[in-house]
Amino acid sequence: MEKFLNSNIKSFVVRNNRLTKGQKKAIIDLSSIYCLAPKSGPIDFKNVFHDEKPIVIDIGFGMGQEMINYASNHSEVNILGIEVYKPAIGSVLREINTKELKNLRLVVGDALTVVKDFVPSNSIKEFHIYFPDPWPKKRHCKRRLIDNEFSKILIDKLIHGGILRSATDNYDYAHQILSCFTSQKLLTNTANGFAERPIDRHYSKFEKKALQKNSSIYEICFKKN
Repeated sequence: MEKFLNSNIKSFVVRNNRLTKGQKKAIIDLSSIYCLAPKSGPIDFKNVFHDEKPIVIDIGFGMGQEMINYASNHSEVNILGIEVYKPAIGSVLREINTKELKNLRLVVGDALTVVKDFVPSNSIKEFHIYFPDPWPKKRHCKRRLIDNEFSKILIDKLIHGGILRSATDNYDYAHQILSCFTSQKLLTNTANGFAERPIDRHYSKFEKKALQKNSSIYEICFKKN
């Protein structure tokens, strides 16, 4: 699987999570089938998916429950998932293979680099960035993925009318994302402040745990003008 270079400040830390035998086998057997490894130039989505359906990119999909559910229920779009954690990659690869999902492919790498360097401009219908690492400590805030720089990159990749969706249970990060997107002239908030939860979004284990702790979930949804 391809490794990607990133800026000096990373929005993630690669943890040495142990792979189960099933995850390891999936990575060995299925990566060459379902994982992209772009090295230069923009991804040719028509060549990847063999059709011209709209593209949705899911950034930092975790263990992938929401993304798998979305792909299963939305055959009208193609989804590219970007993640760095190998256990997540292994689990999702098994699901793609078992469910025979022709509209879901993965890239292993840093989202900032992948989106900036390998996603064509004006090509993406939606970006989903659900529960990005909030880096709650003040000294770590600069590591947060969604900032003004990344917002501009996302906007460049969206088609006219394209959608940015995000959600977090971190109050401070939620308001940072809302403020960041609001400051972009090419984006319009689809709600008056925070948005309603999409009715078709699957509840991940992380989100369920947050709700069990009575944590608030903040939804953000903006549209490219």
